[in-house]
Amino acid sequence: MEERKQVLWPGARPLIGTVVGVGIFGLPYVFSQAGFVFGLVVLVVIAALSLLTFFVYADLLEVSQQHVRFVAVVSNQLGPFGRWIATLAYFGSLWGALLAYIIVGGQLLFNILRPVLAGEIFTYQVIFWLIVSIGMVGGSIFVRRLQSILIPIFFVMIAALTLFALPHLHVDYLIAMEPTNPLLPFGALIFAFSGFSAVPECREALGKHKSSLRSALLLGVVLIGAVYALFSLAVVGMTGPFTSTQAVDGLRLAMGPEVSTFVSVIGLCTVFTAFISVGNALTNSLVYDFRGRFLFSWALTACVPLAAFLFGARDFIGVIGATGGLLGGLSGVVLLIAYERARLTAQLPKRALAVPQGLVALSFVLFGAMIIITIVGIF
Repeated sequence: MEERKQVLWPGARPLIGTVVGVGIFGLPYVFSQAGFVFGLVVLVVIAALSLLTFFVYADLLEVSQQHVRFVAVVSNQLGPFGRWIATLAYFGSLWGALLAYIIVGGQLLFNILRPVLAGEIFTYQVIFWLIVSIGMVGGSIFVRRLQSILIPIFFVMIAALTLFALPHLHVDYLIAMEPTNPLLPFGALIFAFSGFSAVPECREALGKHKSSLRSALLLGVVLIGAVYALFSLAVVGMTGPFTSTQAVDGLRLAMGPEVSTFVSVIGLCTVFTAFISVGNALTNSLVYDFRGRFLFSWALTACVPLAAFLFGARDFIGVIGATGGLLGGLSGVVLLIAYERARLTAQLPKRALAVPQGLVALSFVLFGAMIIITIVGIF
């Protein structure tokens, strides 16, 4: 039993390293726009919904081959049409995440280095892309080592930021209930909790303790939700109406350059880890689901978001909203359909979660609502 408890953290680490990325920097802004308390309520709902889909995906992995990923898992249940939809949703959402990482990663790098180096933000964004793309070559082993070093540092820095923020919090910023855009948190939070790609990596990290996968996923989601809540509390409580779309600029105005630089360092560690984690998962999907060669898969993973960035896709909130609400919602819908198909054909393992069909239906409705809300917001 003790040995099983000790593997939960290594099993949860890939989920944390993949999920906690650039999305965290959009949360204070959407919380301030929708009302902090309302944002927390939405956070709990989306966290529970995400955990459910992670459990569902974990069960479907048990009825699939060892090295398949999201696309193959869905196509095994839904056939060629399901494979096409899963490919669109999965690759679109992960490439969208990588695009968001380029946008904010370069901004954070610029914020840290601009006191000593000249240059435009665009240059720093390209440099950031180049560094993380090279880091992706290290593969899964490098990703796990990177996560084991940077994730604990990240938690310590978030705790330090929260402690620093406590004396500077403005309670009226947190209890203000005049939302200018109450729908804004949904897409951003789905994006911020997106982590389907990490579930197979969590399963592999557990080794012989694969039966502990659900416990590791639960631990990961609880820690992620706590970090999101604390970070949003600290930033919104300090900056209130001055909260910027990626948190850092608002902190610079409200608290000075030192706090802004500290948060930028937190963010750079987070985004660096998340880009390589997501990029590695996407590369593995191309290798395992589509039988691609590693170098070609790596190049395709890295170059598609860069191309979108160079062609002008640089609106951070727009990217995470569309990626989370539309493509993340579509991923959830197709995964739940695949799960019900596996249930009907009696393919689920005996120890499967066996989600009540009413809960699956409710989740399906919520994901569908996210898609509709996002489309309405876009147009």
